[in-house]
Amino acid sequence: MQSSMTRVQECALTVIAISVVAIAIAAPFMALGPSASWRAKAAGGLTMLETLITMVRRVLGL
Repeated sequence: MQSSMTRVQECALTVIAISVVAIAIAAPFMALGPSASWRAKAAGGLTMLETLITMVRRVLGL
C-alpha cells in the first residue's frame, strides 16, 4: 500500500469534514434565531467552524 491512509479512513475524514461544515452552518441559525442579522449568523458560523476544525485536528493528531 503506497498511501498512508486507507480508503475507509479517507471516507471517514470526508464524512467528518461534511459534518463539521453542516454544524457550522446550522449552529448559528439554531442559537441566534430568525431575528438575528445575517452578519451575526455568519460570524457565529465562522467561530464555530474554527472551533470544530481545531477539535478535529486534535482528535486526528494533525
